[in-house]
Amino acid sequence: MASQILRLSQQRRRGRFNLHLNDGRVIGVADKILADFRLAVGQKLSDRRLLQLIEADWQEKGYQKALRLLARRPQSEKEISDKLSLYFRKSKISPGPKIFEKILKRLRKNNLLDDQAFARWWLEQRRISKASSRRRIGWELRRKGIAPAAIDSLLENYDELPIARLLAAKKLAQYGKLTAIQRRQKLWLWLQGKGFAPDTIRAAIDELLGKR
Repeated sequence: MASQILRLSQQRRRGRFNLHLNDGRVIGVADKILADFRLAVGQKLSDRRLLQLIEADWQEKGYQKALRLLARRPQSEKEISDKLSLYFRKSKISPGPKIFEKILKRLRKNNLLDDQAFARWWLEQRRISKASSRRRIGWELRRKGIAPAAIDSLLENYDELPIARLLAAKKLAQYGKLTAIQRRQKLWLWLQGKGFAPDTIRAAIDELLGKR
């Protein structure tokens, strides 16, 4: 039996409307969905059409959530997927993989998702603000779903020695009362914990303390 729209009412949230159906259900939809489906009072909706409408609204909700996330900073595709999953769970919605793919496809089509561009941006941010090692940046990018080959290519010419040297010089000021051997050991372990490669650590310490 088809459901009939008895009334349309605007929600407090901007751009959202309620469909009041004859079976007592109230379904929220975005104004875009209202226009796309040409919904009006008195219109009858089959179960199949109603499901299509609900899924279309889920897509629109997910897309708008993605836009808000991307407005804060660039995001990898995995980040968006993970955050949308959390958003839908909190909203008690189970859209399924097809809905997710449609949202991601729309974002890609509008040039809002680009993992390579994101990886370049992430590297530059880490170079400036975090002064991170090559290994640390690679680990972060892997967690964000960037392909290993893309990470290797991105970091191929990344020179971490100046960063290690700068960090070590700042840290060295805390070791004024230690012997040269103790300072060298402390710096080595500290830089190792930051993810710097052994050759980089050795070169940075040698430049600061002299070669042994």
